[in-house]
Amino acid sequence: MSRPLETFRSWERKVFGGEEAQNTRLAEAGIHLQEEFISRTLSSYLETLSDHDLHCLGEMITDPEQQEWFFSSAYGYYDAIETAKVLGRLLESSTEKDPEKLTHQLLRINLTISEFVKIGKVPERYFNRYVHIVGVIVEDPSLYIIFGGNPASIADKIQKIFNSSISIIDSRDTIDFFRALLDNPDWTAESARSLLELPIKDLKLILGHKDVFGEHPEAIDVYKSFQSSSRNWGDRYTLFRDLCLTVGGLPLSTTSLSKLLIKQMSPEVRTRYDQRDSAGKFLTISAVRRRLDYDALREISSSDHSLCRSEVKEQLLIAERIAQDENTDLPIITMGIAATQGYEIEYPSNPGTMSAAISEGFEEVTEALGIHWGSGGDGCAEIAPGPFYHPETMIAYLKLMQDLGLIDFHKYKGMTLHFNPGVGKEGLKHLILAQYLGNTLSDTTMFSNFSREYGFTFKTCDGLLGDVDTYTECKSFLCVTPAETELGLAQIGYLSWALKCHQRVEEYLVDRTGLPDQVKQMASVWSRYVDNLDKGVRSVGLDNLFYNGDDDDSVPARKLNKMIVLIDEAVPDYQARFKNPNSVTTPNPVVIRGRRWPNIVAFARSIGNEAVEEIKSIERDINVSTGGLHTPGV
Repeated sequence: MSRPLETFRSWERKVFGGEEAQNTRLAEAGIHLQEEFISRTLSSYLETLSDHDLHCLGEMITDPEQQEWFFSSAYGYYDAIETAKVLGRLLESSTEKDPEKLTHQLLRINLTISEFVKIGKVPERYFNRYVHIVGVIVEDPSLYIIFGGNPASIADKIQKIFNSSISIIDSRDTIDFFRALLDNPDWTAESARSLLELPIKDLKLILGHKDVFGEHPEAIDVYKSFQSSSRNWGDRYTLFRDLCLTVGGLPLSTTSLSKLLIKQMSPEVRTRYDQRDSAGKFLTISAVRRRLDYDALREISSSDHSLCRSEVKEQLLIAERIAQDENTDLPIITMGIAATQGYEIEYPSNPGTMSAAISEGFEEVTEALGIHWGSGGDGCAEIAPGPFYHPETMIAYLKLMQDLGLIDFHKYKGMTLHFNPGVGKEGLKHLILAQYLGNTLSDTTMFSNFSREYGFTFKTCDGLLGDVDTYTECKSFLCVTPAETELGLAQIGYLSWALKCHQRVEEYLVDRTGLPDQVKQMASVWSRYVDNLDKGVRSVGLDNLFYNGDDDDSVPARKLNKMIVLIDEAVPDYQARFKNPNSVTTPNPVVIRGRRWPNIVAFARSIGNEAVEEIKSIERDINVSTGGLHTPGV
């Protein structure tokens, strides 16, 4: 509010009164600054304050040393003056209505500042910020109650939040955050006050992400429940799901949502749907989902309360299973068999997916849970959960992201995926090319004309440091259908265990006595798997596919094009990807050791699945024989 009279008086003092007049004015307001402390710059800033502002300031901060802290050049005159003006405006209405109320408010502010100073040494450069926050809290009755309702409690809370070793939070954002909570009908002052009892690290995480917890206060209770848990991967799974639901994720599984959509079909459409094969049914549901915007899908998903309750129970069981599988006391982990698992998947980010509801702050919150985000380029977002120890955990998180609406196979036929096993590069060529051959991850259309003409080099980045292990990043694949993607991740995950054991055995060529028998068994599974792959591709004219001199990361153009032809024979189009490849006869069957497969895709999938079952069997035997905590598959 402009005050022309005060502006004129300020000019008059400046022209006719000089410093003596200003000192007199400060003294009348109760502000006592040492003469040598007042610089020309500070004087010019003080001239911008009205008598009212100075009076309030003098009543709020009565200690001369504290007054000089407030105006210290270490923080900047501008910030100090602006804080004084804000406090003056906050309390001006009280002056007009009830002078005694103003005096009482100023006294409480003064007492609170004094209590704050008593707690510990106050950094001078932040003193005016503390004065600001104290003034705002005392002036607002609701905030006054939340922060304890007395000067000592308020000072203690402010010290905890704003004077900790963790970076300072903007006071204005903090106040806005608590006011937003109080505006929410589902939140009480007691609920807001309970936040201040959290550990400072967790409190600052919540306060620092107003766009998440301020916009969606129910997320606070979700996060608080996580703090009292063991914080294992099962707990993180539950927290991630619940946090996503607060910002608009779909509450039902993909399967349950599909059942609701089927119920809404007319009798004629339902009859045609029931008569279609698996590909036709998937594509029908996909067409329905594409016609609906995301809000409509969420409304339908939330409409059946019994299904939602059932879903909650099912998700808790999944979380329990994850907690068991990721228990670092499991023999499969302590024996050094389980290689860590991770993947990055890039998916379209637009209003048709849940990603449209996710703010940058949300991503920062989930980073602490091991859910990493990034930009995938070309309008895509990237999410990378992990690392995990167990392949089933990797698959569970993939399914969860589908259920929530982050990754939508019904709307998009291909999403880029990189998988990151906790193994060295040796032997990875078999694991990578097997995924192309089995068509579980990728699609032959991803190979460029350049690769078809000059050869293909797949990318691996080794020696990278993960949370619990080093890993090798294997680029790049495509997720086309959910079933294929889950199958691919299962094969990658379990076979990386066997590969890790093979690499360990290779390191013990001279003396293997230090290796557990189970490690040797896993290594043998890998050796048989590789031998089968080599013989199988040779039978269809791909001699030495996995060996190319010193360049293990490349496939010559001739072999690549031959491989593409063989794959396309079994999977000529998108719908064929839903079929069992064993049902597709081609002119190039794979024959090894008297066994016959109708095509290269059926062969690669089959021997991969067989190796996975062997690995699972060894895992079960390990857990049973050692009194393990969990028996997989039971």
